[in-house]
Amino acid sequence: MGSKGQEANETRANETSTEQAQRSPSAVGAGARGLWVAALVMLMVGLVLSGELIRLHIEATSDAAYNSYCSVSETVSCDTVARSEYAIAFGVPLAVWGVFGYALMALIAGLGLRGRSRSMAAPFAGLAIFSLAVSLVLAAISHFLIQAWCLVCVGTYVVNLAVAVLSFYLLGKEGARASCRALLEQIAKERGRSRAVAGVVGGVALGLILFYPPAPEPVLLAAPQPEASGATPSTSSDAIPPLVPGTQIETGVTQDGLPWIGAANPVVTITEFFDYQCSHCRHAFHALHKLLAVNPDRLRLEVRHFPLNPDCNRFISRPIYQHSCFNAKLANCAGEQKRFWEAHEYLFERSGRKVEPTTFADALSLDAKKLDACLERDNPALDRDIEAGIALQLHGTPVFVVDGNVYVQRLPRFLSKKLRSPEGWH
Repeated sequence: MGSKGQEANETRANETSTEQAQRSPSAVGAGARGLWVAALVMLMVGLVLSGELIRLHIEATSDAAYNSYCSVSETVSCDTVARSEYAIAFGVPLAVWGVFGYALMALIAGLGLRGRSRSMAAPFAGLAIFSLAVSLVLAAISHFLIQAWCLVCVGTYVVNLAVAVLSFYLLGKEGARASCRALLEQIAKERGRSRAVAGVVGGVALGLILFYPPAPEPVLLAAPQPEASGATPSTSSDAIPPLVPGTQIETGVTQDGLPWIGAANPVVTITEFFDYQCSHCRHAFHALHKLLAVNPDRLRLEVRHFPLNPDCNRFISRPIYQHSCFNAKLANCAGEQKRFWEAHEYLFERSGRKVEPTTFADALSLDAKKLDACLERDNPALDRDIEAGIALQLHGTPVFVVDGNVYVQRLPRFLSKKLRSPEGWH
């Protein structure tokens, strides 16, 4: 009896010491402690990089002329990646999701370091593998779809790879099955706390999706005044008030064959070089039409294609946008059937997506056979626009020409003053 009682006491003592060891920070082995510390350091690096990506995203999407330190070429450009449609998921910039993910993983790593190494190893490894998979998908998107790389993004990919490797060693030390079992036991013991943590994490994620503010449209009236226009009025970016409410906006074609919209006898004529797949061109499309709506008898917009794709543009070394040449031909062919401006709006609203000719013809009530025949022919109007852009040494879009002066991605500030003046200025 004494022997059995002694064995029972020893068993209870072992269980108690094991439970205390699991709860005590000293229970984390030296090897596991080092891995958790290394993981926390890498996650802090990830948080810093994600914070910088948020700043770059805000700058690039709110300022059409912004050029960051990590945009060194067409292939290596954080700005191009930040402005792409793939930089946002569920209405929230990926960089913000990065901060959310790194913070969550840092919380788990902190718990692992404070004595819950075994129960935290499995969820930490799961999140690390998920983050690495996301990095691989984003890298593929950068290479094949955006065709540009963000160096700061690549830094986060390296961080995710390092964290995944560390999580693998952690899981190996603790054992995958043992870790999952310990996690389930921990949840069962602390149901209230587990539900609270899950609610907070889920609530933050849902709050980001529901309440994250949309990115402001880039300011269009903000380019520096050209040196040649020293006699012009002082610069101003004030809103331009309506002049003739209810006036219908006219359209036409210039003697050179350029489609125009706005005033038949304009005070100001803007010539825009654009690409239908360019996100800033899409912003400019909306902004310019607002200007036209309140200045229909003073402002005229003339448009010229400049697709950023070597399939039709000899000045571009590698394709920035995949469908821009074809979309430009679609618009010009619609113009042959007197539907250019309808096509212009249709294509901008579907920027970045491939447009099927049949769907395009049906949407704009075009003669499908004439459209197909036009698409099969050469398009001299497109070639003319491209050569005009090459003569100006254009490398991107949108670009505006006002009174012979070229403005990259922005219009001059003095434009609003000039529109207010009935006679204009010279």
